[in-house]
Order: sequence, then structure tokens, then C-alpha cells
Amino acid sequence: MPFFASLGEAVTSRMRCFDAPVSQLSNKQTPGLRSEWDLFDREKASAREYRNLCERMIDVGDSLLAYDVAKDGLARFPEDSILRQKAALALINAGSPLRASRILEKLAAKGNRDVETHGILASAYKDLWEYASDPESKQRYSELAIARYKEGFSTSSFDTFRESREQDLEA
Repeated sequence: MPFFASLGEAVTSRMRCFDAPVSQLSNKQTPGLRSEWDLFDREKASAREYRNLCERMIDVGDSLLAYDVAKDGLARFPEDSILRQKAALALINAGSPLRASRILEKLAAKGNRDVETHGILASAYKDLWEYASDPESKQRYSELAIARYKEGFSTSSFDTFRESREQDLEA
């Protein structure tokens, strides 16, 4: 007997997963960072503190928990572009490049034209290209990835990127 009685039940069950915090879906919890997140003073934390915690979680491979941190931080600091980038990167690493691309497209539409946004977005499109099964989707995603890589390289030099990251660390 199948686990789900119908395809509809399977889809409904899968969609319910997105109602809960994403970190509840993770089988791999990093105890130290998980504890740090549990003790994190969300009321007093700055955007920079959210970004730093999120970055450390991404670095150790706990992308789902990193997304929870970024999502919580964005509720308090909705205009923080670096936190949006980190949320998208966490989603890509967790296997959700479509959701990541939506976040980054909104960021780019608001005028964020730095190489980091375009590079992460191109990576999301590259993953979508890999996942696509029909030739039309593969073609579309490959064109989008190439266009974003080109735009990232044409709008910013690596020196500008380095300076931008240094300013972000000081903020």
C-alpha cells in the first residue's frame, strides 16, 4: 500500500512542510549553532548579527537553519540586501533554486546590480537548468544563467566587489 493514498494527498502533505520553519525539515542540526540560534536575542540583534549567524550556518552546511535565520532577520530588516542574498544562497544550497531566484529577481528589480546578486542568481538558474527535463526549460534557464553572469561581470569589477564586501562588514 502506498504511503499516500493519492497524488493530491502527497502534494498537500509536501506543501504543509513549508508552513513550518524550514529548520524543522533538516535532519542535520549543528548543535552549537542551533543552540546559539535558540539563545539569539532577536529583539536586540542588528542586521549584521543576523547576517553573521546566517553566514556561519551556511559555512557549516546547515542551509535550512540558515534560511530560518535569514527569514527571521528579513522580517525585522526587510530592505537588507545582503540578508536577502544569504537567504537565497541558503535556499540554493538546500535544493530550492526556484525560490532563491524569485528572491534575487525582486532584489535585482529594486536596482541591486552588484556582482554578488547576479552571481548567486546565475547559480540558481544553472541549478534550474540541471533540474529541467524538457529542452525548452533547459534552454531558457541556460540563457538566464549566462545573461546574469554577463550582467554581473559588466556592472561591477572585482575591486568594486571587494570594496562593497568590506563596507558591508563595517556596517
